Amino acid sequence: VSMAGGSDSPAGRRRSDEDDDDRRRSPSPPSRRSSSRKSSAAKPPSGPVGSRGTCMARGLLCVVNGISGAFGVALVVEGSEGLRNAGVKEAVTGIEKQFTSVVVVGVGMIKVSLFGLFGAFCAMNRDAGFHGRCCSNRLLTAYYVFILLLCSALFYLMMLCFLFVDKATEYVDGYGEAITRIMGDNGLSVEQLEASLKKNSHGAGWICLAAIVVNLVCAHCSARVMGYSYTTRCTVQTTNILTFILGLALCVVAFIPETKHVGLGNDHLPEFVGALGVIVVLVSIVGFSGACFLNMTMLCFNTIIQTILAALLLSFAVVCLVEAKKDLKDRAGTVAFIQNSGMNLCPECEELEGEELELCCAEKVALLAWNNLSVLGVGASVTLVFTVVNALASRYLYLYQRRIRMTALYEDEMHSLNRA
Repeated sequence: VSMAGGSDSPAGRRRSDEDDDDRRRSPSPPSRRSSSRKSSAAKPPSGPVGSRGTCMARGLLCVVNGISGAFGVALVVEGSEGLRNAGVKEAVTGIEKQFTSVVVVGVGMIKVSLFGLFGAFCAMNRDAGFHGRCCSNRLLTAYYVFILLLCSALFYLMMLCFLFVDKATEYVDGYGEAITRIMGDNGLSVEQLEASLKKNSHGAGWICLAAIVVNLVCAHCSARVMGYSYTTRCTVQTTNILTFILGLALCVVAFIPETKHVGLGNDHLPEFVGALGVIVVLVSIVGFSGACFLNMTMLCFNTIIQTILAALLLSFAVVCLVEAKKDLKDRAGTVAFIQNSGMNLCPECEELEGEELELCCAEKVALLAWNNLSVLGVGASVTLVFTVVNALASRYLYLYQRRIRMTALYEDEMHSLNRA
């Protein structure tokens, strides 16, 4: 009996073979590998909700938004005091509009600061397994979107301020009397007025740059609190909305007569930029749809096309800015075109005659062409920045969704093998 039940007997060999088959079919190793991969895939890049980095991000958001809210309250108080002193009902100069704008900006700052504060205190990291509805996350998402919009506006203003520094002399020569009438007779000479404009433009540009840095830090902190993967989807949607608006703006600026014809040696340049704006608008619709529905094909298409558009926008922005810096002598012959087209672009020169009229009108045309081409170049530059951000965010979201799907396929395969 002992030999029949031993390992050398046929029955013993059958039992050992069955044991080997059971060990091979055991679900323990695959499930451990699957759970480890699942945990690594679900682990957020920003760390858990209570990590040190997330707590620092929350604290910084509270400090910055507290200061911003205090500035908003100060603006509301000062604007209200100005409205009360101006006497809105009796005012006929329109000065109350400036105080009303100050109050509106102050109320907006308070509202956005409250969004940031509540979001910093209560928002949950959605990459760490939180899937429920949270009002604080919505508030912080609205705060994040507003920060991106503000950064785009500040970048646009910063570039215009820095570009105006080089053209301040020509503006003072052409519009010095008008500027003096607006500012009042403060005893400033032409040289002092020119130096003041350059100083103010330069200072405003650096202030805009500092504000951009602060806002980008706030945007990064809010992304850290909400989770990078969750915020990436919001970034793709927001940047596609921004590029849609900027693409429409490029079309409008490119096809107005002052930009298309005045002072250009190559009339097709604005047309190319306008056509590029149309393509940006169409691609933005595809990218926004891909982020909403998490469609990997749309996200991949958006990444590739946005990268190509970024290269084209860079080249056209450089060409527009270089074309805008041309001197007055390079724009000769445009006055005759203006007179034949019927466009009255230099009404200040109507009292002059002969060569003085032509020279005066040519100066005004040169400044107008610089202004429109600079706006077109700066608009292309701003669109370029957000196109690059859009492409990078789309690429990250595409890879993230691909990793999730590959993990799900691996788990399904392991589960089917375990059942077999």
